Amino acid sequence: MPPAQALETVNNCCGMLGAFEHWQQTRAQLASSRPVLMAGIMELGCGIGVRKISRISSRVIESELEHAVNWCFSLENIRAENDIVIKAMDGMELPDLRRRDGESLHTASDGRRFRVLARFVLKYTPAGRFRMDAERS
Repeated sequence: MPPAQALETVNNCCGMLGAFEHWQQTRAQLASSRPVLMAGIMELGCGIGVRKISRISSRVIESELEHAVNWCFSLENIRAENDIVIKAMDGMELPDLRRRDGESLHTASDGRRFRVLARFVLKYTPAGRFRMDAERS
């Protein structure tokens, strides 16, 4: 799934873009558009830079993106956006399925461990290719 589609899905679920308000309330009429805010999230998250993300984004003008990043992406707004997403995730049933079973072994990128039962294991070879091996029990 492309990152832009993932962000759009998350926004449709919880309305995270609502957290990105212009830090000067008197300038509320200059609210940034949805594509500009999405590009700003991707730019900051991937560290690509305003110029490059505006070149690869069809509906984003560099000056608009730079304005949005400078005026809407304050630490307070980013934390508020994260809180909105986390609250939405906490309300979902799927993340809790494995948390209920204290005997299971779980792992994830945040250090937690998840036991995964699979018939095949994807391995990365030195030649830079993936191969699929049957898992040995």
